[in-house]
Amino acid sequence: MEVKQSWNRFLTPAREEDLEDLYKEVMGTGSANTQTEEKPFYLKAAETRSAKMGIPTQQLLATYSERLKNSSYPTPDCLTTDEIQACVSGNLLTSDRLRHAESCEGCQSVFEAIQPSPAVVFELMEDVRDSCHWSYARCRGRIV
Repeated sequence: MEVKQSWNRFLTPAREEDLEDLYKEVMGTGSANTQTEEKPFYLKAAETRSAKMGIPTQQLLATYSERLKNSSYPTPDCLTTDEIQACVSGNLLTSDRLRHAESCEGCQSVFEAIQPSPAVVFELMEDVRDSCHWSYARCRGRIV
């Protein structure tokens, strides 16, 4: 049975060495500090996204820059990455943290963003079904 890697590695704080290895794996390149790339990754991503949106890359970057300047997120009261990761892993927030998350637009946006897409949920359910079917067949002394 194929084992799938979790994308939670991107959400988990890591040491600098771990991030370097992860960068190499994801980007398929040597080093994050390599100066041989003609364009930085963020610019390539912005070009791809702006092309899909049908707007100039500089306009997209200006929009992002303006949103960052005007953003009040995160505040000192906002959920930390550890709290968000704990929620994703099934742990509950304390009542005061939950009240904040319900009243904070930034924290609400984070929770909306971490909801899995229907395609991901479907794939996960299929994996569980396959695993259960395989285990059931094995328990009965045969593999189907």
